Amino acid sequence: MQRLPFLLFRTVFVLGAVSLLASACSSDGNAGGGASANTDLDCSSQSHVSAGQLEGHDLRGEAGLLQGRAGDNWYLQGVVDDFYFTAARTPSEDVGVGRAHFTSETSAEQICVAKAEWVDPAELLQAGGSALLFSGFSTLGSCADVQGPTQKLNFCYSYSATGTANCDSYEARVFGELSGTPIDERRPWLGARQHVSEIPESLDTDFEGGGRLEYAQQSDGSYSGSLRLELNGAMRVYCVKGVTGAAPADAEQQELTLDVVELGSCPGTPLAGEISACLY
Repeated sequence: MQRLPFLLFRTVFVLGAVSLLASACSSDGNAGGGASANTDLDCSSQSHVSAGQLEGHDLRGEAGLLQGRAGDNWYLQGVVDDFYFTAARTPSEDVGVGRAHFTSETSAEQICVAKAEWVDPAELLQAGGSALLFSGFSTLGSCADVQGPTQKLNFCYSYSATGTANCDSYEARVFGELSGTPIDERRPWLGARQHVSEIPESLDTDFEGGGRLEYAQQSDGSYSGSLRLELNGAMRVYCVKGVTGAAPADAEQQELTLDVVELGSCPGTPLAGEISACLY
């Protein structure tokens, strides 16, 4: 199923932990062994392709842009091989330089990407334009293996002109306190108009700036997912282990409480590799 760049209510089956090497290998499992794969791509003659290696394993040449915003404050969501990613400009860097975060669709492993750089910043997010080069990989592991205390965060969104008790109109907000640190993140809502009069069994949405919240209810009634936010200049990942809330009075609004366990903060354990992608 193609991932859509807005709120999804769908069934998601979360697989058991699979190593990064297994999920990132090409279909024939070849290992690079020596020098990195060639990441020079000519996007004027090819599209929706990627090239490179991660931990010595060649990636499949699959890539695609799902949503993006060009300009000095660029932002995009996409797919490279097994990974769904978000990338955004780093405000303190040149316009063509940002950072990204990869999530394995097979194992749900969380991969930090220190640099996402357009080969030609003048052609960013243009069809047939510049390739995007990812480097500086590290891993935080998977929520399947996380251990630690469970804490609570509040989440709300509004896709209406009236807002909710805690969210302004057309806004998503994550707020509460984690390990004694106040959390209050407000982002423009990237959701789609919905008509659901109950707590969503699954939710998948991105925030501007690289954040993402996704979870799904499992067959035993438990929840599995993750929440990613940029806090104090670093990307932090939390594992969602529970979701509670009341049925909304308005189908375009929602207020939820999330039970979360902290997975970690970027950067994580270093990974060798470099990947480039033509996203149009």
